[in-house]
Amino acid sequence: MSKPRSHRSRDLMSLLVGIGCVLLVLFIGSFTRFRADLTSEKRYTLTPATVELMDSLKDVVFLKVYLSGELPADLRKLSEATRELLDEMRVHNPEMLQYEFVDPSAAPDEKSRMQNYAKLQEENRRQREKIERLGRTQTASEAKEQAARERSELERARERVRDLQRQLADARAACEAALADKRVAIIGTGATAIQ
Repeated sequence: MSKPRSHRSRDLMSLLVGIGCVLLVLFIGSFTRFRADLTSEKRYTLTPATVELMDSLKDVVFLKVYLSGELPADLRKLSEATRELLDEMRVHNPEMLQYEFVDPSAAPDEKSRMQNYAKLQEENRRQREKIERLGRTQTASEAKEQAARERSELERARERVRDLQRQLADARAACEAALADKRVAIIGTGATAIQ
């Protein structure tokens, strides 16, 4: 009879050790921040350019997201995905990114609701016109590529200037040598004329 008891106590001890390990991992995990994107398309991983942009914010950015309220299933998914993306961005600079989800149809009556929609449409129209006036905006990666091209062109121009400076110095030295030879020749002919 002592054998079944030892198996039972050993199983109980294993269970308690397992629970203790899980609690220890949870306790340690509460003090550290670890995030992992396990999706195959890295849906929740920010690009390095976005991380750099978030880290470089110097002023508070406030976003009003009009994806709240009673929404169809596809817009609910979009709302959740937007919230998750904004939360991921806030991890990098929580003080500088703030957002609010607003229900545009939360007005108490039909007239107010229609005014809200008209106001949003007008704001959207103005933003589109502004973007059209500014022309095509660059993405962060395009701006980096352009900056790299400009740095490369600048370095080539500097190298050309250094080459021209070397050629000028060589030409100056050749001119000075030629003038020195002419002086010697003039002095030499003057000396024979005096004799």
